[in-house]
Amino acid sequence: MRRGSSLSAAALIVMLVGSLVAVAAGRPPSPQQETHGLTEAEAASLWSRDNDSGYVTNSEYERRYNELRSAGEQLANASDITFRRPPDTAARWTRADHRDATPGDANVSVHPPHATLTDGRYIRDAHATLFAITPSTTVHRTRAETTEYVAPNGTVRGLVDYRVAVPGAESDNNTTADYTLASSRIESVRLETGDGTTLARTNGTALPAINYTLTDDVDSLVLVATIRAELRLDRPQLPNGTAANTTPRTVSETVTVRDRRAIEPYTPTIALARGRTPEGDRLLAAFHSAPWLGLRFGAEGDRQVRGVWRFYTARDVRWDTLERSSRTGTREIESPALPVAVHAYPSRLGPRSEPTGRDPRITDVWGRDRRSPAASLPDTVSVDVVEREYTASYGLAVRTAPAHAEGVEAVGIVRGVDVPIDETGQTRQLRRSDLTVEIVDQDDDGATLRIVLTDAVTGEPIALRRPEAPFEIPSTATREGYVAVAGERVRTNVSGVAMVTVSEPGVYTVEYVPGSWVAHHPAYVGTSATARWHPLATPAGWLRLLGRTLQWALPFALALYAGRRLGRLVRFGEVEP
Repeated sequence: MRRGSSLSAAALIVMLVGSLVAVAAGRPPSPQQETHGLTEAEAASLWSRDNDSGYVTNSEYERRYNELRSAGEQLANASDITFRRPPDTAARWTRADHRDATPGDANVSVHPPHATLTDGRYIRDAHATLFAITPSTTVHRTRAETTEYVAPNGTVRGLVDYRVAVPGAESDNNTTADYTLASSRIESVRLETGDGTTLARTNGTALPAINYTLTDDVDSLVLVATIRAELRLDRPQLPNGTAANTTPRTVSETVTVRDRRAIEPYTPTIALARGRTPEGDRLLAAFHSAPWLGLRFGAEGDRQVRGVWRFYTARDVRWDTLERSSRTGTREIESPALPVAVHAYPSRLGPRSEPTGRDPRITDVWGRDRRSPAASLPDTVSVDVVEREYTASYGLAVRTAPAHAEGVEAVGIVRGVDVPIDETGQTRQLRRSDLTVEIVDQDDDGATLRIVLTDAVTGEPIALRRPEAPFEIPSTATREGYVAVAGERVRTNVSGVAMVTVSEPGVYTVEYVPGSWVAHHPAYVGTSATARWHPLATPAGWLRLLGRTLQWALPFALALYAGRRLGRLVRFGEVEP
Protein backbone atom coordinates (compact mmCIF):
# COMPACT_ATOMS: atom_id res chain seq x y z
CA MET A 1 0.00 0.00 0.00
CA ARG A 2 1.39 3.37 -0.96
CA ARG A 3 1.61 6.28 1.46
CA GLY A 4 2.49 9.93 0.93
CA SER A 5 5.43 9.78 3.28
CA SER A 6 7.67 7.28 4.99
CA LEU A 7 6.51 8.66 8.34
CA SER A 8 2.87 7.77 7.68
CA ALA A 9 3.94 4.36 6.40
CA ALA A 10 5.89 3.79 9.57
CA ALA A 11 2.91 4.82 11.66
CA LEU A 12 0.75 2.42 9.69
CA ILE A 13 3.19 -0.42 10.34
CA VAL A 14 3.08 0.30 14.05
CA MET A 15 -0.73 0.20 14.02
CA LEU A 16 -0.82 -2.98 11.96
CA VAL A 17 1.65 -4.74 14.22
CA GLY A 18 -0.49 -3.75 17.19
CA SER A 19 -3.63 -5.05 15.55
CA LEU A 20 -1.93 -8.28 14.49
CA VAL A 21 -0.75 -8.98 18.00
CA ALA A 22 -4.27 -8.27 19.20
CA VAL A 23 -5.82 -10.80 16.84
CA ALA A 24 -3.19 -13.39 17.65
CA ALA A 25 -3.93 -12.92 21.35
CA GLY A 26 -7.65 -13.53 20.78
CA ARG A 27 -8.77 -9.92 20.95
CA PRO A 28 -9.60 -7.58 18.05
CA PRO A 29 -7.71 -4.37 17.28
CA SER A 30 -7.99 -1.87 20.10
CA PRO A 31 -9.98 1.26 19.22
CA GLN A 32 -7.09 3.27 20.59
CA GLN A 33 -4.81 1.73 17.96
CA GLU A 34 -7.05 1.78 14.91
CA THR A 35 -10.58 3.11 14.55
CA HIS A 36 -10.92 4.09 10.86
CA GLY A 37 -13.06 7.06 11.88
CA LEU A 38 -15.30 5.08 14.24
CA THR A 39 -15.75 6.14 17.83
CA GLU A 40 -14.28 3.90 20.51
CA ALA A 41 -17.72 2.57 21.38
CA GLU A 42 -18.51 1.86 17.70
CA ALA A 43 -15.22 0.09 17.13
CA ALA A 44 -15.65 -2.01 20.27
CA SER A 45 -19.08 -3.18 19.09
CA LEU A 46 -17.70 -4.79 15.92
CA TRP A 47 -16.15 -7.90 17.36
CA SER A 48 -18.90 -10.36 18.29
CA ARG A 49 -16.62 -13.29 17.43
CA ASP A 50 -14.00 -12.38 20.01
CA ASN A 51 -13.64 -14.61 23.06
CA ASP A 52 -15.82 -13.34 25.92
CA SER A 53 -15.18 -16.29 28.23
CA GLY A 54 -12.28 -14.68 30.04
CA TYR A 55 -13.28 -11.25 31.34
CA VAL A 56 -10.30 -8.98 32.01
CA THR A 57 -10.60 -6.26 34.62
CA ASN A 58 -9.55 -2.72 33.78
CA SER A 59 -6.47 -2.94 36.00
CA GLU A 60 -5.41 -6.27 34.49
CA TYR A 61 -6.01 -4.90 30.97
CA GLU A 62 -3.81 -1.88 31.67
CA ARG A 63 -1.07 -4.07 33.14
CA ARG A 64 -1.20 -6.57 30.28
CA TYR A 65 -1.41 -4.15 27.33
CA ASN A 66 0.01 -0.97 28.86
CA GLU A 67 -3.01 1.11 27.82
CA LEU A 68 -6.42 2.17 29.11
CA ARG A 69 -9.63 0.95 27.52
CA SER A 70 -12.95 2.64 26.98
CA ALA A 71 -16.26 1.70 28.58
CA GLY A 72 -17.37 0.29 25.24
CA GLU A 73 -14.32 -1.98 25.09
CA GLN A 74 -15.02 -3.16 28.62
CA LEU A 75 -18.61 -4.02 27.72
CA ALA A 76 -17.55 -5.80 24.53
CA ASN A 77 -15.00 -7.82 26.52
CA ALA A 78 -17.77 -9.11 28.79
CA SER A 79 -20.49 -9.72 26.18
CA ASP A 80 -21.53 -9.15 22.58
CA ILE A 81 -23.37 -5.99 21.57
CA THR A 82 -26.52 -6.33 19.47
CA PHE A 83 -28.48 -3.80 17.43
CA ARG A 84 -32.13 -3.07 16.68
CA ARG A 85 -31.24 -2.07 13.11
CA PRO A 86 -28.42 -3.10 10.75
CA PRO A 87 -25.55 -0.77 11.74
CA ASP A 88 -23.31 1.07 9.29
CA THR A 89 -20.19 0.48 11.39
CA ALA A 90 -19.33 -2.81 9.67
CA ALA A 91 -19.27 -1.22 6.20
CA ARG A 92 -17.31 1.81 7.40
CA TRP A 93 -14.68 -0.37 9.02
CA THR A 94 -14.47 -2.76 6.07
CA ARG A 95 -14.13 0.06 3.54
CA ALA A 96 -11.19 1.56 5.42
CA ASP A 97 -9.52 -1.69 6.47
CA HIS A 98 -9.60 -3.04 2.91
CA ARG A 99 -7.10 -0.36 1.97
CA ASP A 100 -4.72 -1.76 4.59
CA ALA A 101 -4.43 -5.10 2.79
CA THR A 102 -0.95 -5.42 1.30
CA PRO A 103 -0.41 -7.62 -1.78
CA GLY A 104 2.99 -9.08 -2.62
CA ASP A 105 5.38 -8.28 -5.44
CA ALA A 106 6.19 -10.28 -8.55
CA ASN A 107 8.00 -12.87 -6.44
CA VAL A 108 5.42 -13.25 -3.67
CA SER A 109 1.69 -13.96 -3.70
CA VAL A 110 -0.31 -12.98 -0.62
CA HIS A 111 -3.62 -14.76 -0.12
CA PRO A 112 -6.01 -15.90 2.62
CA PRO A 113 -5.96 -19.63 3.43
CA HIS A 114 -9.37 -20.18 1.82
CA ALA A 115 -8.37 -18.65 -1.54
CA THR A 116 -8.60 -20.79 -4.67
CA LEU A 117 -5.10 -20.75 -6.17
CA THR A 118 -4.36 -21.20 -9.86
CA ASP A 119 -1.00 -22.17 -11.37
CA GLY A 120 0.01 -21.57 -14.97
CA ARG A 121 3.37 -22.25 -16.56
CA TYR A 122 4.89 -19.02 -15.26
CA ILE A 123 2.13 -17.40 -13.20
CA ARG A 124 1.78 -19.21 -9.88
CA ASP A 125 -0.44 -18.96 -6.78
CA ALA A 126 -2.77 -16.60 -8.60
CA HIS A 127 -6.12 -15.78 -7.04
CA ALA A 128 -8.97 -13.30 -6.90
CA THR A 129 -10.70 -13.48 -3.52
CA LEU A 130 -13.78 -11.61 -2.38
CA PHE A 131 -13.07 -9.50 0.68
CA ALA A 132 -16.58 -8.20 1.39
CA ILE A 133 -19.87 -7.13 -0.16
CA THR A 134 -21.45 -4.02 1.33
CA PRO A 135 -24.15 -3.31 2.29
CA SER A 136 -25.21 -6.85 3.12
CA THR A 137 -26.69 -8.89 5.95
CA THR A 138 -26.18 -12.58 6.59
CA VAL A 139 -29.46 -13.99 7.93
CA HIS A 140 -29.36 -17.06 10.17
CA ARG A 141 -32.82 -18.58 9.67
CA THR A 142 -32.18 -22.13 10.86
CA ARG A 143 -29.21 -24.31 11.61
CA ALA A 144 -29.04 -25.36 7.96
CA GLU A 145 -30.30 -22.18 6.28
CA THR A 146 -28.08 -19.12 6.12
CA THR A 147 -28.47 -16.50 3.38
CA GLU A 148 -26.38 -13.46 2.53
CA TYR A 149 -28.75 -10.72 1.37
CA VAL A 150 -27.04 -7.89 -0.50
CA ALA A 151 -28.31 -4.44 -1.36
CA PRO A 152 -29.32 -3.94 -5.01
CA ASN A 153 -26.71 -1.18 -5.22
CA GLY A 154 -23.45 -1.75 -3.41
CA THR A 155 -19.73 -2.44 -3.61
CA VAL A 156 -17.68 -5.61 -3.92
CA ARG A 157 -14.13 -5.51 -2.56
CA GLY A 158 -11.46 -8.08 -3.13
CA LEU A 159 -7.80 -9.01 -3.14
CA VAL A 160 -6.01 -10.11 -6.32
CA ASP A 161 -2.43 -11.37 -6.29
CA TYR A 162 0.03 -13.71 -7.97
CA ARG A 163 3.72 -14.39 -8.37
CA VAL A 164 5.82 -15.14 -11.44
CA ALA A 165 8.10 -18.15 -11.50
CA VAL A 166 10.95 -17.25 -13.89
CA PRO A 167 12.53 -20.42 -15.29
CA GLY A 168 16.25 -20.98 -15.11
CA ALA A 169 18.54 -21.10 -18.16
CA GLU A 170 17.47 -23.48 -20.92
CA SER A 171 19.49 -25.17 -23.66
CA ASP A 172 17.93 -25.65 -27.06
CA ASN A 173 19.42 -26.26 -30.51
CA ASN A 174 22.96 -25.85 -29.25
CA THR A 175 22.14 -22.52 -27.64
CA THR A 176 21.63 -21.45 -24.03
CA ALA A 177 18.89 -18.95 -23.21
CA ASP A 178 18.06 -17.09 -20.02
CA TYR A 179 14.58 -16.00 -18.96
CA THR A 180 14.01 -12.60 -17.49
CA LEU A 181 10.73 -11.05 -16.39
CA ALA A 182 9.81 -8.33 -18.83
CA SER A 183 6.52 -7.29 -17.20
CA SER A 184 3.60 -8.60 -15.18
CA ARG A 185 0.31 -7.01 -14.33
CA ILE A 186 -3.31 -7.46 -13.44
CA GLU A 187 -4.88 -6.54 -16.75
CA SER A 188 -8.49 -6.22 -15.61
CA VAL A 189 -10.87 -7.02 -12.82
CA ARG A 190 -14.57 -7.44 -13.39
CA LEU A 191 -17.67 -8.45 -11.50
CA GLU A 192 -19.93 -11.06 -13.06
CA THR A 193 -23.13 -12.84 -12.20
CA GLY A 194 -23.25 -16.60 -11.91
CA ASP A 195 -24.31 -16.96 -15.55
CA GLY A 196 -21.33 -14.95 -16.80
CA THR A 197 -23.01 -11.57 -17.31
CA THR A 198 -20.59 -8.72 -16.62
CA LEU A 199 -21.98 -6.20 -14.15
CA ALA A 200 -19.00 -3.86 -13.91
CA ARG A 201 -15.27 -3.77 -14.50
CA THR A 202 -12.27 -1.80 -13.37
CA ASN A 203 -8.66 -1.37 -14.36
CA GLY A 204 -6.16 -3.84 -13.06
CA THR A 205 -5.67 -3.41 -9.33
CA ALA A 206 -4.77 -5.73 -6.51
CA LEU A 207 -7.41 -4.16 -4.26
CA PRO A 208 -10.52 -3.78 -6.44
CA ALA A 209 -13.59 -1.95 -5.13
CA ILE A 210 -16.31 -2.39 -7.76
CA ASN A 211 -19.71 -0.72 -7.57
CA TYR A 212 -22.62 -2.75 -8.90
CA THR A 213 -26.36 -2.70 -9.60
CA LEU A 214 -28.28 -5.97 -9.35
CA THR A 215 -31.50 -7.39 -10.70
CA ASP A 216 -33.72 -9.85 -8.84
CA ASP A 217 -32.64 -12.95 -10.76
CA VAL A 218 -28.98 -12.91 -9.68
CA ASP A 219 -28.02 -15.81 -7.41
CA SER A 220 -24.27 -15.29 -7.11
CA LEU A 221 -21.52 -12.74 -7.65
CA VAL A 222 -18.18 -13.65 -9.19
CA LEU A 223 -14.99 -11.62 -8.90
CA VAL A 224 -12.90 -12.27 -12.02
CA ALA A 225 -9.34 -11.08 -12.64
CA THR A 226 -7.12 -11.47 -15.70
CA ILE A 227 -3.38 -11.62 -14.99
CA ARG A 228 -0.67 -11.40 -17.64
CA ALA A 229 3.06 -11.97 -17.47
CA GLU A 230 5.69 -11.48 -20.22
CA LEU A 231 9.13 -13.07 -20.11
CA ARG A 232 12.05 -12.37 -22.43
CA LEU A 233 14.52 -14.92 -23.69
CA ASP A 234 17.82 -13.18 -24.21
CA ARG A 235 21.60 -13.66 -24.21
CA PRO A 236 21.51 -16.82 -26.28
CA GLN A 237 25.01 -18.36 -26.46
CA LEU A 238 26.66 -21.04 -28.53
CA PRO A 239 28.34 -24.00 -26.80
CA ASN A 240 31.76 -22.34 -27.18
CA GLY A 241 30.48 -19.31 -25.29
CA THR A 242 30.29 -16.95 -28.23
CA ALA A 243 27.16 -14.86 -28.73
CA ALA A 244 24.67 -16.11 -31.25
CA ASN A 245 23.35 -13.77 -33.88
CA THR A 246 19.68 -14.07 -32.84
CA THR A 247 16.98 -11.63 -31.83
CA PRO A 248 15.58 -11.92 -28.26
CA ARG A 249 12.02 -13.09 -28.19
CA THR A 250 9.18 -12.66 -25.72
CA VAL A 251 6.87 -15.32 -24.29
CA SER A 252 3.69 -14.45 -22.45
CA GLU A 253 1.01 -16.10 -20.36
CA THR A 254 -2.47 -15.02 -19.34
CA VAL A 255 -4.35 -16.55 -16.42
CA THR A 256 -7.93 -15.86 -15.37
CA VAL A 257 -8.88 -16.38 -11.74
CA ARG A 258 -12.24 -16.05 -10.04
CA ASP A 259 -14.09 -16.30 -6.74
CA ARG A 260 -17.81 -16.98 -6.49
CA ARG A 261 -20.14 -16.16 -3.61
CA ALA A 262 -23.79 -17.18 -3.35
CA ILE A 263 -26.02 -14.21 -2.58
CA GLU A 264 -29.62 -13.10 -2.80
CA PRO A 265 -30.45 -9.56 -3.93
CA TYR A 266 -32.51 -7.77 -1.31
CA THR A 267 -35.17 -5.98 -3.31
CA PRO A 268 -38.24 -5.93 -1.08
CA THR A 269 -41.67 -5.58 -2.61
CA ILE A 270 -44.27 -4.86 0.03
CA ALA A 271 -47.89 -5.99 -0.26
CA LEU A 272 -50.17 -3.64 1.66
CA ALA A 273 -53.66 -3.53 3.09
CA ARG A 274 -55.17 -0.46 4.74
CA GLY A 275 -58.14 -0.05 7.00
CA ARG A 276 -59.90 2.37 9.34
CA THR A 277 -61.82 1.50 12.48
CA PRO A 278 -65.20 3.07 13.32
CA GLU A 279 -63.33 5.10 15.98
CA GLY A 280 -61.05 6.58 13.31
CA ASP A 281 -57.85 4.66 14.10
CA ARG A 282 -55.70 3.66 11.13
CA LEU A 283 -54.92 0.02 10.32
CA LEU A 284 -52.00 -1.11 8.20
CA ALA A 285 -50.86 -4.60 7.24
CA ALA A 286 -47.63 -5.19 5.32
CA PHE A 287 -46.27 -8.44 3.87
CA HIS A 288 -42.91 -9.38 2.38
CA SER A 289 -41.66 -12.86 1.52
CA ALA A 290 -38.04 -12.18 2.50
CA PRO A 291 -37.01 -11.40 6.08
CA TRP A 292 -37.65 -7.78 6.98
CA LEU A 293 -37.34 -5.66 10.07
CA GLY A 294 -40.73 -3.96 10.45
CA LEU A 295 -42.50 -0.62 10.03
CA ARG A 296 -41.30 2.84 10.99
CA PHE A 297 -43.77 5.68 11.59
CA GLY A 298 -43.49 9.46 11.51
CA ALA A 299 -40.98 11.90 10.07
CA GLU A 300 -38.63 11.37 13.01
CA GLY A 301 -38.87 7.59 12.80
CA ASP A 302 -39.15 7.36 16.58
CA ARG A 303 -42.10 4.95 16.51
CA GLN A 304 -41.85 1.52 14.98
CA VAL A 305 -43.02 -2.06 15.13
CA ARG A 306 -40.39 -4.75 14.76
CA GLY A 307 -40.42 -8.35 13.74
CA VAL A 308 -38.29 -11.10 15.24
CA TRP A 309 -34.89 -10.05 13.83
CA ARG A 310 -31.97 -8.46 15.68
CA PHE A 311 -28.39 -7.83 14.55
CA TYR A 312 -24.74 -8.21 15.51
CA THR A 313 -21.46 -7.57 13.70
CA ALA A 314 -18.52 -9.96 13.45
CA ARG A 315 -15.29 -10.29 11.53
CA ASP A 316 -14.73 -12.92 8.85
CA VAL A 317 -12.27 -15.18 10.68
CA ARG A 318 -11.00 -16.61 7.39
CA TRP A 319 -9.04 -13.37 7.06
CA ASP A 320 -7.40 -13.55 10.49
CA THR A 321 -4.22 -14.83 8.84
CA LEU A 322 -2.73 -14.65 5.35
CA GLU A 323 -0.21 -16.80 3.52
CA ARG A 324 2.85 -15.55 1.66
CA SER A 325 3.77 -17.92 -1.15
CA SER A 326 7.15 -17.66 -2.89
CA ARG A 327 9.56 -19.89 -4.76
CA THR A 328 10.92 -21.20 -1.47
CA GLY A 329 7.57 -22.09 0.10
CA THR A 330 4.62 -20.67 2.04
CA ARG A 331 4.56 -19.05 5.45
CA GLU A 332 1.71 -17.70 7.53
CA ILE A 333 1.44 -14.06 8.53
CA GLU A 334 -1.08 -12.04 10.49
CA SER A 335 -3.60 -10.20 8.35
CA PRO A 336 -3.53 -6.39 8.36
CA ALA A 337 -7.14 -6.26 7.09
CA LEU A 338 -10.25 -7.73 8.71
CA PRO A 339 -13.63 -7.58 6.92
CA VAL A 340 -16.60 -7.15 9.26
CA ALA A 341 -20.13 -8.21 8.31
CA VAL A 342 -23.65 -7.69 9.66
CA HIS A 343 -25.55 -10.77 10.85
CA ALA A 344 -29.27 -11.12 11.62
CA TYR A 345 -30.71 -13.68 14.02
CA PRO A 346 -34.15 -14.36 15.55
CA SER A 347 -34.22 -12.75 18.97
CA ARG A 348 -36.02 -13.99 22.07
CA LEU A 349 -37.55 -10.53 22.33
CA GLY A 350 -39.86 -11.37 19.42
CA PRO A 351 -42.13 -8.91 17.59
CA ARG A 352 -42.71 -5.73 19.56
CA SER A 353 -43.69 -2.07 19.40
CA GLU A 354 -41.31 0.74 20.25
CA PRO A 355 -41.73 2.68 22.46
CA THR A 356 -43.12 -0.24 24.46
CA GLY A 357 -46.79 0.03 25.36
CA ARG A 358 -47.47 3.04 23.14
CA ASP A 359 -48.81 3.69 19.65
CA PRO A 360 -48.54 1.90 17.26
CA ARG A 361 -49.42 -1.57 18.52
CA ILE A 362 -49.22 -4.93 16.79
CA THR A 363 -52.57 -6.62 16.19
CA ASP A 364 -51.52 -9.59 14.02
CA VAL A 365 -48.31 -11.41 13.09
CA TRP A 366 -48.05 -13.85 10.18
CA GLY A 367 -45.09 -16.13 9.71
CA ARG A 368 -43.65 -19.61 9.32
CA ASP A 369 -42.46 -21.78 12.16
CA ARG A 370 -38.75 -22.52 11.95
CA ARG A 371 -36.18 -24.25 14.09
CA SER A 372 -33.69 -22.22 16.06
CA PRO A 373 -30.41 -21.34 14.30
CA ALA A 374 -28.56 -21.26 17.65
CA ALA A 375 -26.41 -24.27 16.75
CA SER A 376 -25.14 -22.55 13.59
CA LEU A 377 -23.79 -19.50 15.42
CA PRO A 378 -20.14 -19.61 16.48
CA ASP A 379 -19.50 -20.56 20.11
CA THR A 380 -17.92 -17.16 20.69
CA VAL A 381 -21.09 -15.28 19.69
CA SER A 382 -23.20 -14.54 22.77
CA VAL A 383 -26.57 -13.10 21.72
CA ASP A 384 -30.19 -13.60 22.76
CA VAL A 385 -31.00 -16.05 19.95
CA VAL A 386 -34.14 -18.16 20.32
CA GLU A 387 -33.45 -21.65 21.63
CA ARG A 388 -36.59 -23.37 20.32
CA GLU A 389 -38.93 -23.03 17.37
CA TYR A 390 -39.85 -19.48 16.45
CA THR A 391 -42.13 -17.73 13.99
CA ALA A 392 -40.21 -16.01 11.20
CA SER A 393 -42.61 -13.16 10.58
CA TYR A 394 -43.34 -12.14 7.01
CA GLY A 395 -46.41 -10.04 7.81
CA LEU A 396 -47.35 -7.50 10.46
CA ALA A 397 -50.63 -5.71 11.09
CA VAL A 398 -50.70 -2.63 13.29
CA ARG A 399 -53.21 -0.17 14.68
CA THR A 400 -52.29 3.44 15.28
CA ALA A 401 -53.86 6.81 15.90
CA PRO A 402 -54.27 9.07 12.83
CA ALA A 403 -51.55 11.41 14.14
CA HIS A 404 -48.95 8.64 13.84
CA ALA A 405 -50.05 7.20 10.49
CA GLU A 406 -48.04 9.56 8.26
CA GLY A 407 -44.62 8.93 6.74
CA VAL A 408 -44.64 5.14 7.11
CA GLU A 409 -41.66 3.11 5.86
CA ALA A 410 -41.05 -0.62 5.62
CA VAL A 411 -37.59 -1.18 7.09
CA GLY A 412 -35.39 -3.86 5.54
CA ILE A 413 -32.79 -6.09 7.15
CA VAL A 414 -30.11 -4.75 4.80
CA ARG A 415 -28.85 -1.31 5.70
CA GLY A 416 -30.29 1.45 3.55
CA VAL A 417 -32.91 -0.72 1.85
CA ASP A 418 -36.19 0.77 3.05
CA VAL A 419 -39.48 1.10 1.18
CA PRO A 420 -41.76 4.14 1.67
CA ILE A 421 -45.38 3.09 2.10
CA ASP A 422 -47.78 4.53 -0.46
CA GLU A 423 -50.44 6.36 1.52
CA THR A 424 -52.79 6.94 -1.42
CA GLY A 425 -54.17 3.41 -1.75
CA GLN A 426 -57.70 2.29 -1.03
CA THR A 427 -58.65 2.15 2.65
CA ARG A 428 -61.10 -0.43 3.91
CA GLN A 429 -63.68 0.83 6.42
CA LEU A 430 -64.28 -1.67 9.20
CA ARG A 431 -67.88 -2.13 10.36
CA ARG A 432 -69.40 -2.42 13.78
CA SER A 433 -70.95 -5.72 14.81
CA ASP A 434 -73.90 -6.33 17.11
CA LEU A 435 -74.05 -9.18 19.61
CA THR A 436 -77.17 -10.17 21.56
CA VAL A 437 -77.53 -12.91 24.17
CA GLU A 438 -80.71 -14.32 25.68
CA ILE A 439 -81.61 -17.31 27.85
CA VAL A 440 -83.98 -19.53 25.91
CA ASP A 441 -84.17 -22.52 28.23
CA GLN A 442 -83.19 -23.29 31.80
CA ASP A 443 -83.68 -25.79 34.57
CA ASP A 444 -82.00 -26.71 37.82
CA ASP A 445 -78.96 -28.05 35.98
CA GLY A 446 -78.24 -25.17 33.64
CA ALA A 447 -79.35 -22.73 31.00
CA THR A 448 -79.12 -22.43 27.25
CA LEU A 449 -77.83 -19.15 25.85
CA ARG A 450 -78.85 -18.07 22.36
CA ILE A 451 -76.18 -15.85 20.81
CA VAL A 452 -76.97 -13.81 17.71
CA LEU A 453 -74.21 -12.00 15.77
CA THR A 454 -75.19 -9.48 13.10
CA ASP A 455 -73.99 -6.44 11.18
CA ALA A 456 -74.80 -3.45 13.38
CA VAL A 457 -75.99 -1.37 10.41
CA THR A 458 -77.62 -3.79 7.98
CA GLY A 459 -78.70 -6.48 10.43
CA GLU A 460 -77.27 -9.18 8.16
CA PRO A 461 -76.13 -12.30 10.06
CA ILE A 462 -72.40 -12.87 10.52
CA ALA A 463 -71.52 -16.54 10.07
CA LEU A 464 -68.23 -17.85 11.41
CA ARG A 465 -66.26 -20.91 10.37
CA ARG A 466 -63.25 -22.77 11.63
CA PRO A 467 -60.17 -21.94 9.50
CA GLU A 468 -59.26 -24.95 7.37
CA ALA A 469 -57.61 -23.81 4.15
CA PRO A 470 -55.21 -20.90 4.84
CA PHE A 471 -55.13 -19.90 1.17
CA GLU A 472 -58.90 -20.08 0.58
CA ILE A 473 -60.39 -16.96 -0.91
CA PRO A 474 -62.27 -15.06 1.85
CA SER A 475 -66.04 -15.32 1.66
CA THR A 476 -68.71 -12.91 2.84
CA ALA A 477 -70.96 -15.85 3.71
CA THR A 478 -68.61 -17.43 6.27
CA ARG A 479 -65.54 -15.98 7.89
CA GLU A 480 -62.87 -16.74 10.46
CA GLY A 481 -63.28 -15.67 14.06
CA TYR A 482 -65.11 -16.98 17.10
CA VAL A 483 -67.39 -16.09 19.98
CA ALA A 484 -65.85 -16.60 23.42
CA VAL A 485 -68.14 -17.54 26.31
CA ALA A 486 -67.59 -19.51 29.53
CA GLY A 487 -64.09 -20.53 28.47
CA GLU A 488 -65.30 -21.92 25.14
CA ARG A 489 -64.92 -20.79 21.55
CA VAL A 490 -68.06 -21.23 19.49
CA ARG A 491 -68.96 -20.26 15.95
CA THR A 492 -72.20 -18.96 14.60
CA ASN A 493 -74.10 -20.73 11.83
CA VAL A 494 -75.26 -19.24 8.55
CA SER A 495 -78.04 -17.47 10.45
CA GLY A 496 -75.51 -15.85 12.77
CA VAL A 497 -76.75 -17.94 15.71
CA ALA A 498 -74.87 -20.07 18.25
CA MET A 499 -76.33 -22.01 21.19
CA VAL A 500 -74.32 -22.50 24.38
CA THR A 501 -75.30 -24.38 27.55
CA VAL A 502 -73.93 -23.17 30.89
CA SER A 503 -74.23 -24.98 34.21
CA GLU A 504 -72.83 -22.57 36.78
CA PRO A 505 -74.84 -19.58 38.01
CA GLY A 506 -73.26 -16.21 37.34
CA VAL A 507 -72.72 -13.36 34.89
CA TYR A 508 -71.42 -14.45 31.50
CA THR A 509 -69.50 -12.11 29.20
CA VAL A 510 -69.87 -13.06 25.56
CA GLU A 511 -67.19 -11.60 23.25
CA TYR A 512 -66.94 -11.63 19.47
CA VAL A 513 -63.30 -11.96 18.35
CA PRO A 514 -63.23 -11.34 14.58
CA GLY A 515 -60.74 -12.84 12.18
CA SER A 516 -58.08 -10.58 10.73
CA TRP A 517 -59.55 -7.63 8.89
CA VAL A 518 -56.97 -8.22 6.17
CA ALA A 519 -58.57 -11.49 5.06
CA HIS A 520 -62.23 -10.45 5.13
CA HIS A 521 -64.54 -8.13 3.28
CA PRO A 522 -66.48 -6.66 4.83
CA ALA A 523 -64.37 -6.65 7.99
CA TYR A 524 -65.77 -6.12 11.46
CA VAL A 525 -64.54 -4.92 14.82
CA GLY A 526 -65.22 -7.01 17.90
CA THR A 527 -67.97 -6.43 20.42
CA SER A 528 -69.31 -8.01 23.61
CA ALA A 529 -72.51 -8.56 25.58
CA THR A 530 -73.42 -10.04 28.97
CA ALA A 531 -76.01 -12.47 30.27
CA ARG A 532 -76.91 -13.35 33.85
CA TRP A 533 -78.27 -16.71 34.89
CA HIS A 534 -79.31 -18.12 38.25
CA PRO A 535 -81.96 -20.72 39.12
CA LEU A 536 -83.80 -18.12 41.24
CA ALA A 537 -84.11 -15.68 38.38
CA THR A 538 -87.66 -16.92 37.49
CA PRO A 539 -90.92 -17.72 39.47
CA ALA A 540 -90.50 -21.34 38.55
CA GLY A 541 -87.07 -21.25 40.09
CA TRP A 542 -88.47 -19.88 43.31
CA LEU A 543 -91.16 -22.58 43.41
CA ARG A 544 -88.52 -25.25 42.82
CA LEU A 545 -86.42 -23.75 45.59
CA LEU A 546 -89.44 -23.72 47.94
CA GLY A 547 -90.30 -27.31 47.13
CA ARG A 548 -86.71 -28.41 47.63
CA THR A 549 -86.53 -26.47 50.90
CA LEU A 550 -89.68 -28.16 52.17
CA GLN A 551 -88.37 -31.50 51.03
CA TRP A 552 -85.24 -31.08 53.12
CA ALA A 553 -86.87 -29.20 56.03
CA LEU A 554 -89.91 -31.46 56.63
CA PRO A 555 -87.98 -34.39 58.17
CA PHE A 556 -86.22 -32.00 60.54
CA ALA A 557 -89.54 -30.36 61.48
CA LEU A 558 -91.15 -33.74 62.15
CA ALA A 559 -88.19 -34.84 64.23
CA LEU A 560 -88.34 -31.62 66.22
CA TYR A 561 -92.09 -32.01 66.83
CA ALA A 562 -91.71 -35.63 67.90
CA GLY A 563 -88.92 -34.69 70.26
CA ARG A 564 -90.96 -31.99 71.91
CA ARG A 565 -93.94 -34.33 72.39
CA LEU A 566 -91.74 -37.02 73.82
CA GLY A 567 -90.23 -34.50 76.22
CA ARG A 568 -93.64 -33.54 77.53
CA LEU A 569 -94.59 -37.16 78.15
CA VAL A 570 -91.39 -37.75 80.09
CA ARG A 571 -91.93 -34.69 82.31
CA PHE A 572 -95.61 -35.71 82.98
CA GLY A 573 -94.45 -39.12 84.24
CA GLU A 574 -92.03 -37.49 86.71
CA VAL A 575 -94.77 -35.49 88.62
CA GLU A 576 -97.14 -38.46 89.21
CA PRO A 577 -97.50 -39.46 92.98
